[in-house]
Amino acid sequence: KIRVNCLGGSTTMNYLKDNKTNISYPLQLQKKLDTYYKDKYEVNNFGQGLYNSTDVLIRFLTSTIYTKPDIIVLYIGYNDIRSYLTNNFQTDYSHSRKNLHFSKFQKFLNFIAYDFKLNFMNYILSKLAIYNIKETLTAEISNGEFHLENDPSKGLEIFYQNIETIISVCKSKKIRLIMSSFCHYLYSDVRDNNLHKKFNEIVKKENEILEYLAKKNNIEFVDNDNLIKKNDNLFVDTIHFSIEGMKKIAE
Repeated sequence: KIRVNCLGGSTTMNYLKDNKTNISYPLQLQKKLDTYYKDKYEVNNFGQGLYNSTDVLIRFLTSTIYTKPDIIVLYIGYNDIRSYLTNNFQTDYSHSRKNLHFSKFQKFLNFIAYDFKLNFMNYILSKLAIYNIKETLTAEISNGEFHLENDPSKGLEIFYQNIETIISVCKSKKIRLIMSSFCHYLYSDVRDNNLHKKFNEIVKKENEILEYLAKKNNIEFVDNDNLIKKNDNLFVDTIHFSIEGMKKIAE
């Protein structure tokens, strides 16, 4: 079989349910490839929530690469931005990230909060500030002071280097790399929000880097940011795809 490994953050990892069927863009990619040649391709989801380019690079070098992929699909962007804009920039992102630790008591509260099968109970518990690991994960791993006014240029240089390293390793291992621009959708409620506008501006710079490196290294590049229409039917927020959006990016 031809092994296809999809790398990225939550936009790759994310699963939605259609009735009783789990759907993600790698699963949709598997289905589409099967229509061309049944049982020839094996698509694997190596996405992880909140992973930035450094996280993806490290996991690729220490784990993913040992599965001996024939093809890597890289869909990346956005998650580095908080590190770009955090004070006292460090190239390893230690200025903006810290290790995740939850006490046994916190884990127990989270278990209670999700032991109920009724949505209204989960809602009430969240309003009572019962500890919710999922909703506070970003805060739990974030470090340092974050300011929209900070210059992202040093961070973008690290993003460039991380992507270039992935490209170099794929070339040396003769792995076919397919890169994509990242989709960021400013829907009506956030269109005038300064934080979302700033993130959109920086995502565009990341996409310029991705496209430049693809051309420089003769790597296949799919400009999904321009190919995929920005509308509520294809997105559930500014970056995560709906079921229809997952089908579209797989296409």
